[in-house]
Amino acid sequence: MVFWIASLIGLAIAYLFGSTPTGYLAGRLLKGIDIREHGSKSTGATNVLRTLGKWPALVVLLVDVLKGVGAIIQRLLAGTEPRLGQIGP
Repeated sequence: MVFWIASLIGLAIAYLFGSTPTGYLAGRLLKGIDIREHGSKSTGATNVLRTLGKWPALVVLLVDVLKGVGAIIQRLLAGTEPRLGQIGP
């Protein structure tokens, strides 16, 4: 029972981290703009670089990388290995 509760909490945390648009938040917090209305209309670090500059883009890139690393660490702590795609059962 505890395993399932911990798994559901872990999934909820992973969903919240993964769905956080760091580029969008950077645009709103730094210039009060919707980054999706500027440049390539993407929330990624490249559009943040074009629209907001080097330092905000670097922060967005690092936060996005750390979100991915956090997902891998969460899987390792849960006792299951992360896999690339579906490589079998």
